[in-house]
Amino acid sequence: ILDLLNRRRRSKLTASDIAEMLYWEDKTYRHRVKADCAALYEQGRLVRYGRGSSDDPYTYGISPPR
Repeated sequence: ILDLLNRRRRSKLTASDIAEMLYWEDKTYRHRVKADCAALYEQGRLVRYGRGSSDDPYTYGISPPR
């Protein structure tokens, strides 16, 4: 997840967008990616914004360096 967002440095993506880019059509990973994004946010490695859809209420980006 972090590598994908680093490559798309200025992008803010929803967890569903990230899951689709990583796992294509396999929807079984969507919940796992949402949980991973939440864990990375809690660790301070991702920033979270509240501009997603009702299904996916947050968008994620890389945290600025400390």
